[in-house]
Amino acid sequence: MLSILAAADADARRLSLEAGIDSPAACMVAQDGEETVGWVLYRTEGEQIDLLSARAKDNPVLDGLLRGAMHTAYLRNMRYAVCRNPQLFPALKALRFTRRGEEYSCSLSEFFHRPCHHGGKNCIKAEFLCSEKIRK
Repeated sequence: MLSILAAADADARRLSLEAGIDSPAACMVAQDGEETVGWVLYRTEGEQIDLLSARAKDNPVLDGLLRGAMHTAYLRNMRYAVCRNPQLFPALKALRFTRRGEEYSCSLSEFFHRPCHHGGKNCIKAEFLCSEKIRK
């Protein structure tokens, strides 16, 4: 079973250094049993979460990690998600972020309250199941 949870401080520091991030960032990890299959590094400040870096064994895990980090920020009343890391742009484009210059961003409120993009007005699938592009 896949679990996405906050990383221990020591793991967050190690992963920050491995990703080339000078100061420790917050981190969530995806674990399949005892195996770590992905992580996302981010910082929160003011009204925004900055998605710094992420690695995952496949696109669905990456999707879940990005959504998990953003949901954490959303629950803390943050308003925006921003990313300046080009390696994450394809995943964020699939999540329907908007490109503005050298970054992708979105409103967290809009992200977590938008209807399914399958076209059905009464789709009952959870938002993470509706991200067809990221699964390909």
